[in-house]
Amino acid sequence: MKILSLKKSTLKIVTMLVAVVMFASCGKDKDGPDQSSSYPKEVTIEYRVTTTSGLAKINISYTNETGGHTVLSDSPIPFTKKFKRTVNMGDGANVGVTSYAAGTVKVEVLVDDKVVKSEVFSGNEIISGSVTFPFI
Repeated sequence: MKILSLKKSTLKIVTMLVAVVMFASCGKDKDGPDQSSSYPKEVTIEYRVTTTSGLAKINISYTNETGGHTVLSDSPIPFTKKFKRTVNMGDGANVGVTSYAAGTVKVEVLVDDKVVKSEVFSGNEIISGSVTFPFI
């Protein structure tokens, strides 16, 4: 009986220690821009689209400096768009690509000169994808 009681109290202590360690280890992620400052705030957003497969042109859609959407048909690659924008909590920076050709493209979103989101999209006949960074 005493052994069972000892095992239960040891289990409780171990469980509490694990919980304390887990909560203490949860900290602010150092990657990406500082999200702790209040909104609205002005940031520099940059979109980059590159290729390693020799693809010459691609259709691009992105969230622009006013928060609206810009659509470009047959844009040359590499593509870069950089601008300042005042964002509110919940706003997003989004860039999408589409091509009706085979290849591979890398799409990046940078905020304040730091890559915050990056994806690679490829296809044998169609390339399509989008990358979104939410301001939270």
